[in-house]
Amino acid sequence: MEHVFGTQLIGHNGPVATSNVTFRYKLVYFSAKWCPLCKVFTSQLASFYSLVNSYEQIFEVLFVSYDRNKSDFNEYFNEMPWLAVKYEDRKRIGKLEKRFGVHDVPFLALIDDDGNIKSKDAKNDIITKGIRALNEWDAALYK
Repeated sequence: MEHVFGTQLIGHNGPVATSNVTFRYKLVYFSAKWCPLCKVFTSQLASFYSLVNSYEQIFEVLFVSYDRNKSDFNEYFNEMPWLAVKYEDRKRIGKLEKRFGVHDVPFLALIDDDGNIKSKDAKNDIITKGIRALNEWDAALYK
């Protein structure tokens, strides 16, 4: 995943080595503070994240910001319990946008250990299926 996301991500307690992101479920999340739909979904995703990880940490989200400035990024990221790509790394963010085919936000995709998309429907899965989405994600990851 380092070749996709770089060697370090941002955590709430400082930098996190990308190589340490070894959780069963990894999702990449493109979102922005200025987007009303994003703010609603971020709240749903945070609840889902807490539920899935309540027993054991098996789920991680990698936030890619579409915010217009660093201040908005910081404020919005403080509402999230997961990791983020550095806001200042605009070149990497542009490459991620192209790699994952992002055209609008919010965008959430399930990825494998190499950063390959396994499902572009993760947002819809969470909204419509809740915890049952994990069974479908297992099938997508391990087929």
